[in-house]
Amino acid sequence: STPELDKAIVWGQTQLGLEWIKDGKLQGKDIQATRCPQKFGIKTLRAFVKSAFGHHFPRVVICGGGNGAHAFAAVMSAGGVEVRIFTPLKDEVDKWNAAGLRVQAHFPNGTVGSGKVACVSADPEEAAKDADLAIIVLPTFVHDKMITSIGPHLKPGAAIGTIEGGWWGKPPIPGADYLKNLTFFAMRTLPWACRIMEYGKSVQIIGSKVSVSMAASPTSRAPELANMLTTLTGITFKAEANLLSLLALDASQIVHPSIMYGKLKDWDGKPFKEAPLFYQGVDEEIARVM
Repeated sequence: STPELDKAIVWGQTQLGLEWIKDGKLQGKDIQATRCPQKFGIKTLRAFVKSAFGHHFPRVVICGGGNGAHAFAAVMSAGGVEVRIFTPLKDEVDKWNAAGLRVQAHFPNGTVGSGKVACVSADPEEAAKDADLAIIVLPTFVHDKMITSIGPHLKPGAAIGTIEGGWWGKPPIPGADYLKNLTFFAMRTLPWACRIMEYGKSVQIIGSKVSVSMAASPTSRAPELANMLTTLTGITFKAEANLLSLLALDASQIVHPSIMYGKLKDWDGKPFKEAPLFYQGVDEEIARVM
């Protein structure tokens, strides 16, 4: 709901002698003179997102169970997208299912997006079957394992991608003939700075990127995938020329090691009382190392 925005619109329509909002909904007598979705019979968020993709509504599988996976799941499902989660860790599957599969994204301005995940499974076939898009939200060293787990179960023409790390073309995985029928893509960074509030239930969106660069192999599919990701996340994705330009010149290769070094070079090896924030607290020494 948008009560403050509604208040402004109701005031405006009163001054103009028009009626767009009636009884708290966009159903006033002058709707037909606008270009709002309701004019075209679109009355739900799912129907609105579906209209962007024509008759086929994309299915998305998220690989992972951490902060980023929670953010993708919450934001996309809140937009009406069918989201599934694949994690090989049984305890993570159990936590998600125990929480009821409904997850919320809490944004800095106080708004909350809420959606329901279609399924969370340790079975790659169950999670990836008929998916149009797979996003691996995990460290680089497990990318190959994730691709070999879910790749064979994706339908021909589907796209599978990673974040902050990948290959300069399609992954050179021995015996992975199914990759010939898939598109591989990568994002330069996660679209949000985020942190799990309650596992399987809520995630805090600390900040959102203005835009995120991405690239694909084959390169011809990059614009299409950038548009799809923009629609699914609400973040602007920009297609780069190729994966080499995207990943070989990634600033995170400089930023992340410098921050890790600065925060942990004097660590005594004892457990932290609470998980430390990563970007907050960058000091002069870290900046010098960068």
